[in-house]
Amino acid sequence: MLSKLSKTYDQGIRYKCDDLRIAYEECLKINFNDSFVCDQELKKFNDCIKQYDKEFREKYNQYLPKNTHSLPCQNY
Repeated sequence: MLSKLSKTYDQGIRYKCDDLRIAYEECLKINFNDSFVCDQELKKFNDCIKQYDKEFREKYNQYLPKNTHSLPCQNY
């Protein structure tokens, strides 16, 4: 069951936040990896991840183990 939840989590977070990840990567590419210039894009991306994670945990709370640190965390 946890494997299916993990797959659902990965697919959902990509669907919801991947455009923001790409925008952040493009900003870095254009600005020679200057993370300060792209700080707003990174913030939007991280906020999206946090929001999705919150919604996912609320929706699937009854299926999650007590220690949910085992869920994948996407760090880009």
